[in-house]
Amino acid sequence: MNEYWTDQSGQKQERTHWFSCVAWKGLAETIERYLSKGSQVGISGSLQQRTWQNDAGETRSTVEIVVRNLTMLDGKRRKSVPPVEDDDIPF
Repeated sequence: MNEYWTDQSGQKQERTHWFSCVAWKGLAETIERYLSKGSQVGISGSLQQRTWQNDAGETRSTVEIVVRNLTMLDGKRRKSVPPVEDDDIPF
């Protein structure tokens, strides 16, 4: 997602926000088969926070989007992929 604004000195600024997304089973297979870097997609899902210890013993944390619905936005037609059922998510 890109964010645009004009700063106090009148210079146009842009910032890109990146989100980690995870998908499972059939939805993951569809993503692997039909999407490539730079593909435009619309997604919805739920947020999941994970915490772990790295090799140095430091606690790390991340927030991911667990993808449940995906719409491919490239091309002439938008194509929706069937939503993932809760039973298909392995946690």
